[in-house]
Amino acid sequence: MLSQTFCKGLIGFLLVSCLSACRDSGDKKADVSAPTPSSSTSAESNKAGTADASLAGMVGGIVEQAEKQGTKIDLAQNREALIQVIKLYLIRPDLQQAYGGPAGVDLSGLVAWASVSGASGDADKQKLAPYTAVLAPLAEQLSKNPVRVKLEWR
Repeated sequence: MLSQTFCKGLIGFLLVSCLSACRDSGDKKADVSAPTPSSSTSAESNKAGTADASLAGMVGGIVEQAEKQGTKIDLAQNREALIQVIKLYLIRPDLQQAYGGPAGVDLSGLVAWASVSGASGDADKQKLAPYTAVLAPLAEQLSKNPVRVKLEWR
């Protein structure tokens, strides 16, 4: 069962992501009230910043859990790549089904997918491509000591 805090955070993140995608694509049919970049409010910036901060906090928690399981992940080197992988995981039911629910994510498998399949043949490969140089060595590191983590909003 998902915690109420996790669900609220996930809903907020998805809402901000959808609004940003509509605005960025210029899709006024999806949201006729979508503001243009020049009319963005500070409230929208704060929401996007909050979502990014929440994901950064979640990734920090993932790194802490991995360390408790004997795997040290360099947060400075891997933060942005892990944020992108977790974003995709949170919005894609196929990844959740393949790598476990938020209470027990197979981080090793998810990162391996992102470094190979996700970066080369997946519909989201353009989102992962900038991180392949970081994800490949991380996947190798995680393959030596498989890590399962619980996703928590911070």
